[in-house]
Amino acid sequence: MNENKLISLCIPTNGKVEFVLPVLESIYSQGVDDNLFEIIITDNGKNSVLGESINEFKSHGNLFYYKSDLNGFVNQVDSFKRSNGLFIKMLNHRAKLVKDALVDLIAIVEKYKESQPCIYCSDGVLPKEELLICENFDSFVKELSYYSSWSAGVGIWAKDKPMLDQITYNQMFPHASILFEIRQESKYIIWNKKFMDMEDDPTKGGYNIFHTFAVIYLDLIKDLENRNKISNQTFISIKNDMREFLIDWYYNLCVANTQYRFETSGKYKNITTYYSRLDYFYIVVVSYYRYFRDGFKNIFRCLIK
Repeated sequence: MNENKLISLCIPTNGKVEFVLPVLESIYSQGVDDNLFEIIITDNGKNSVLGESINEFKSHGNLFYYKSDLNGFVNQVDSFKRSNGLFIKMLNHRAKLVKDALVDLIAIVEKYKESQPCIYCSDGVLPKEELLICENFDSFVKELSYYSSWSAGVGIWAKDKPMLDQITYNQMFPHASILFEIRQESKYIIWNKKFMDMEDDPTKGGYNIFHTFAVIYLDLIKDLENRNKISNQTFISIKNDMREFLIDWYYNLCVANTQYRFETSGKYKNITTYYSRLDYFYIVVVSYYRYFRDGFKNIFRCLIK
């Protein structure tokens, strides 16, 4: 390990130049000493030109680009394995750092580099305080709710890297597999400060979103309960929170018909795997309520102009 590098920022991508270049600019504009961090890009994009497009940043000497033949989300694991920093942080290829975010992240790593607890960076999405110290794994998973499905918050320490070869990865949620399996025992911390702005990608998709989150992800959480790693109360809490997430995507994909390219076939069967028919009805009704409510609001705004 290069002990001069405090942090590895890992950016797995499928060659999206239009996203990666602004992310790199947001990192280097932070004004942080290049000797404190490195950037690892693993690119599994076919016919990608990203390697040549990032030449302007290579003069920093801490940017490392690798072509990857790992498909889909497992590319994230490859980026972790190639890192050399003390703390290894996943960074979505659409996530531009906000002002002073890298300074704040360095401060967190410095604060905990001796004890090295599991740290998840939730980007201020939780309606909670800026720093949450969880008593155990069960409370950690409950506090994160369905955001444990979110790759952008995951980070590990260099001492955890040997475990990367021992984990059986879920193909859709390898980051959740890392989060749930990287330690047998640990202290758990959620850093809930805003550190990035995620650029939207209206073309994202390519998988069945209701099967992925209402079945595959909840299977992962149920497995934690079955292995007595979390309580039934935690499972139910996450499932209830996930219902609101499903409403958002039902609205986007099945009611408002946004440009996202997620598949929605079999949505009733997928949603009712863990939810009741009444839950499904609730998801549909609330989605349409939002659609008509927003429509009336738009009409009202036009009338008063």
